[in-house]
Amino acid sequence: MDKTLKDFAKEGKRTFSGWTDQLPDDVYNQAWDAVNDRSSGIGEHTVMKWLISIGYPNATPNKIKRLRYLERR
Repeated sequence: MDKTLKDFAKEGKRTFSGWTDQLPDDVYNQAWDAVNDRSSGIGEHTVMKWLISIGYPNATPNKIKRLRYLERR
């Protein structure tokens, strides 16, 4: 084995399906802020409905939830 899993994980940035790359920074940051600030009162379902309403039909609650593991832009 050339590389351990831990070494591999340290080398790269954690990514998921890449759907967030499609979002403009302002849209991404608004969604990120909502799910990372529990006092906002805005949950994944609301963010999903908002994203769908502005033209991102592939948004799902699970995809939104993943924003908790990504960095703000």
